[in-house]
Amino acid sequence: MLSATSILAGIASIAGIGGIAAIATIAAIAVAGPLGCSPSRPSMCSGAAECGSRGACVAGRCQSDAGTPQVEQSTRYVSEPTDVACIDDDDTTSGPAPASCNMGRPAGARLLLRFAVPLSDQAEVVEAYVLLHRAPDRDADPSPFSLHASRIVGDWNGPQVTAATLPPFTQARSAETRVDRSDIIRVDVRDIVKQWRRKDPTDRGIILESTGGHGTGMHLALAPSSNGAARGPVLELYVK
Repeated sequence: MLSATSILAGIASIAGIGGIAAIATIAAIAVAGPLGCSPSRPSMCSGAAECGSRGACVAGRCQSDAGTPQVEQSTRYVSEPTDVACIDDDDTTSGPAPASCNMGRPAGARLLLRFAVPLSDQAEVVEAYVLLHRAPDRDADPSPFSLHASRIVGDWNGPQVTAATLPPFTQARSAETRVDRSDIIRVDVRDIVKQWRRKDPTDRGIILESTGGHGTGMHLALAPSSNGAARGPVLELYVK
């Protein structure tokens, strides 16, 4: 079991990097859990109707009424990205990220995200999701599509990335997330985030890609909307 002092020492090494909520709280929690395999996980959901009469949709997963879900025994943290890029295949010029990223088209954009999360090597990551909000001021095509996450393993800088300079990435084991007209989308990234405990210098963030789209796509907010109806992408963590 790590002491609060040793956890704080690790966090001190990234002092000055913004974007994570409740960093002091992470330093204070006792963390445990092996780096090995974990039990099979409940199926993902966006509402109680998908979980049957004896289940509930808790933190994006169908949970049985019997027993206490692991997420309810965990601490939830929300982290904003430290760098963002939205890249279309035909993007030839670099620049700041737009207000929204249009994904779900046949040649949809890729969304690159980097987070600064000081996980201990003994932390048990119960769940990890990228939360995306549909841009409220843009129309969404009703045609469903899927999103999946991969691990970025090359250096990149959001304002300078183009389709020609897209960093290398490796496929993760994370399941695809089906997207319809929901206002909030959860993309499973637990297998990627669990690797961050090893402090691998090749871990450079997360890239989201869409498959199966055949319409005009869906605009996902990259910044808070003026009316507060949507916010930009965040990483949602459940840690024990």
